[in-house]
Amino acid sequence: MDTNNNLKMPSDILDLVLAEWSANHIEWETAPPSQAFLVRAGEAARNGNAIRLMRNAVSELGFSPVPLPDYVATVANKARVNLGKIMPIAEAGASSATPWVQVAAKLGMAADRIALHLRLWVADRFAVLEPAPALVAHRGKASKEASVSLVFHGMDEQAASEALNRLESQYPPHARELLTSCLAALEDAPR
Repeated sequence: MDTNNNLKMPSDILDLVLAEWSANHIEWETAPPSQAFLVRAGEAARNGNAIRLMRNAVSELGFSPVPLPDYVATVANKARVNLGKIMPIAEAGASSATPWVQVAAKLGMAADRIALHLRLWVADRFAVLEPAPALVAHRGKASKEASVSLVFHGMDEQAASEALNRLESQYPPHARELLTSCLAALEDAPR
């Protein structure tokens, strides 16, 4: 049996294998599963394969100091996975971070790494960021605000966390509330 984690199976092959295996290798005590069940099982197999591919991409990419939605989208792109097929639907009243946190948790990302990406997301929305002087020199005239991707570019997790600690101490109340809500979504996420 091939245990290569890079094995990619087209979804139609997964459907055929599941149907063939269930037709020939399962003795049903009552009735065989319905077509609807087989469709859902095929969907689950495809989603599981997509998550596996994305987990591999997370391992390859490592840390990148970008907001959580940007990081998850980059991972999906690298894995060639349609993110829309695996994104959970946000429940009414839930934090906007909840679906992103759920996907990140499924990808096996550590809670502290997810929290760091959430903090970068809030910083991207609320902090007035000054680009590093070296970036201004390289790119020319600086805009009034820089994106998190530019300001935190090249930072490791510790440096990004320390920079965020300084920024977060200056957040207005509504930004602090959003940060608290995002981090609460992480605490509530199934592991």
